Amino acid sequence: EPGQGTSEEDCLWEPCSPAQYLDQESGCQDCPADQWSTGGNTVSCTNCPEWKGVEPGQGTSEEDCAWKPCSPAQYLDADTGCQNCPGRRLRLEALFVCPVS
Repeated sequence: EPGQGTSEEDCLWEPCSPAQYLDQESGCQDCPADQWSTGGNTVSCTNCPEWKGVEPGQGTSEEDCAWKPCSPAQYLDADTGCQNCPGRRLRLEALFVCPVS
């Protein structure tokens, strides 16, 4: 309440925006890369699922976490992430599937 504080200890931090966490010493901070937060008074951000990531300060929910790029010897499976191409095949640069021959 405005005008109700009698000392600095009575002051509270403002709620943080989504994609931020509350550092008790310095206030709201952006979540690091590959982490997200709904904001408010949360004191830490949540990790994206394995093989997924998000830019620093951009993750507001788990849905913001996107698949990370696969290596040239892998393709992206929308359900399970990067999978190895069969044999010694390499994925074509612009395609997300391994060549058949």
